[in-house]
Amino acid sequence: LVLFALLSSQIAAGVGPRNNAVNSTSRIAFSQVTFTDTHNKGGPEATMKLLNAFLAATVYDLADAAYTPQECVAGFFGLGFEFSEFHRYDEFFRDDSVVVLAQAGPYKGAEAIEEYVRFTDDTSPYVVEGYSVDAADPLLPFMSPSTGLCDFLLMASNQYKSDPETTNGDEFIVAYMARLTFSIPDNYILKAHFYYKVDFLGYIFGTVVNTKQTHEFICETMKEDCPETFAINGKMKKKKCVKRLKKLPSLTNGSYFDGNSSGCRSAHAAKVKFGEKHCPHISFEPQTDDWGSIKCQESSEISPQSLFEPNDFLAFESYLKSGSHGVDPEQGYTVVKEGKGKRSKFKSKNKKENKQKSSKTNKNKDI
Repeated sequence: LVLFALLSSQIAAGVGPRNNAVNSTSRIAFSQVTFTDTHNKGGPEATMKLLNAFLAATVYDLADAAYTPQECVAGFFGLGFEFSEFHRYDEFFRDDSVVVLAQAGPYKGAEAIEEYVRFTDDTSPYVVEGYSVDAADPLLPFMSPSTGLCDFLLMASNQYKSDPETTNGDEFIVAYMARLTFSIPDNYILKAHFYYKVDFLGYIFGTVVNTKQTHEFICETMKEDCPETFAINGKMKKKKCVKRLKKLPSLTNGSYFDGNSSGCRSAHAAKVKFGEKHCPHISFEPQTDDWGSIKCQESSEISPQSLFEPNDFLAFESYLKSGSHGVDPEQGYTVVKEGKGKRSKFKSKNKKENKQKSSKTNKNKDI
């Protein structure tokens, strides 16, 4: 059970009738909710707080609201969501759940979401080990009292040691932001939007997995695990395959790894171990997968600004500057120890992240 305190007196004092009806997009603004979480596998109770929630428009009368902020918090934390608990993904997500990292595109359904998250898990062929370094108090910047949809903003830092057999062997710390949409009435996560700074994506795909070892791993995966894809690409020898990968950009337009790049193929080669259905994604020649899609050919170029609110980025920048995690606030990551593999130099072509592809923002807003 999750026990909750009442909203602070400041909230109660600020709530008053504004309109005769609460519409479906009404937002609730509040400053703090304190709760006790006893879902932590029988361990000691941990008191957690939702702090400094952003003022998100006019506060409406809650007297006739179908759902309350307390229910948002109770439902979300009662679900016991953890990114690492893959065996419970069918509880956390449904067939219509979508995870989106702008530069990688959308992943729909529990199975696809798990395969996406495992790219940075220690089950990935590129990772020896990974663990949490720091996490900020979660924020609740939005809720709808009529639909029971609640957005939680999470910010955290993880440390990873990459595998020198398939990467350059670096060890690094990275910070990320995630905005999760939770449904009170249906008790699951409808959306999860992720954000990493462009410099970090350039470092990962332009340096860590842009090595001879990585390219050989991709080519060996195609030959050994993807016979149809291997045939479509002319059953080329490994040397030729590696040469073709080296000629590709590590990222599309300096930041995206869902286009015709070596970065896209390195990401999807890691997923082939979970099933041959990912084989078409590492093909040089366009190949349709089991879902009728063709990947690693053309980027969707989704703008991060279509997935987050301006205040989310401000909160993330504040978190980066907090100094509690050892992450360089400008780059969004810090190299703890350099590996012995050959290092590639990557320069982002898109330093002004908050202005990139603004014309695509409205197009992708509903993802």
